[in-house]
Amino acid sequence: MTLLDQIERCWHDSDAEARSCAWAKKLSASKAAMAEATKQFNEWKPLDVYTCVADATKSKVTIEFSLRYCGQEVARLSTSNQSVCLKVSESTAKNNATNFGTPPDLYGEWDWRSAEATEFRRRFREASSPPKLRRVERQIEAAMIRQMLGDSTKFAGTLKDITPVQFVGCPFQFPMPLSANKGYPDGQKGNIDILARRGRGAANRLSVWELKAPGEERSQSPLEQAYIYSVTLLKMLRSSCGATWFRDVLGYERSLPEKISIESVAVVSPSNADDRMKFLDDFAAFKKNNCWTVGNDEVVPMVAFYQADSLSIELLQ
Repeated sequence: MTLLDQIERCWHDSDAEARSCAWAKKLSASKAAMAEATKQFNEWKPLDVYTCVADATKSKVTIEFSLRYCGQEVARLSTSNQSVCLKVSESTAKNNATNFGTPPDLYGEWDWRSAEATEFRRRFREASSPPKLRRVERQIEAAMIRQMLGDSTKFAGTLKDITPVQFVGCPFQFPMPLSANKGYPDGQKGNIDILARRGRGAANRLSVWELKAPGEERSQSPLEQAYIYSVTLLKMLRSSCGATWFRDVLGYERSLPEKISIESVAVVSPSNADDRMKFLDDFAAFKKNNCWTVGNDEVVPMVAFYQADSLSIELLQ
């Protein structure tokens, strides 16, 4: 079977449409409560406030957000009854100590305006240099999202026309009813690394970014993963709950178009010129051997080469 055939079969065999529709309905129902919750706290830079489908649909009384530094969760932000609480578990504190050099006993629950919460935030604000995380791609991902949001001057302005999809004003870990981590579709839940819009006005199109750490461009199947998630997103948008995804989650203030175009972007950092050429050969073969039309819609294959040290990026189609 072609990769498209595998996606089609997995979509039906895993009952992916039903799970996708359940998420869409829950997200739509919780949107107003989550938006109200975000009004209770100010920005948290250098920490970033993220949300995901599990946090957004867990409870309408207590709503939690993820606080991240360089893409790594360092705390939770819990809102309920007009109060906001910063929560750091003991295990998270140990991870923070390992990754960022903060005290291992810096854990507990505090009002977000308390002296303890202020001290917690200061520890990250005064970090002198980016940490050496085990998963460097999460650090690069966070930097890319900040640039897309206009909060950085890095990447030489290459990302200025690309905006990450947000939910209630927060970067959103966009859920997939299929996983692509193994390079083929699997019926387990997955997540898109970065889901963005490219372009301005009505002409903008969705862009699926699958990011790999330097040197992992051939071993971690980024081309396949980006393709699987792009096709799966099309199927979600063409499902019975597609209009809810489009309007209430992705935030488009218009009807679903007759034709949807989604960019499938493999974001990689080859170690040298030879590895770059090998990957471009892989990319050419992948474009030739796969179908890029799905019904009336299309997937647009792309590659983004980035340099982790200089934070530069080059987009190719």
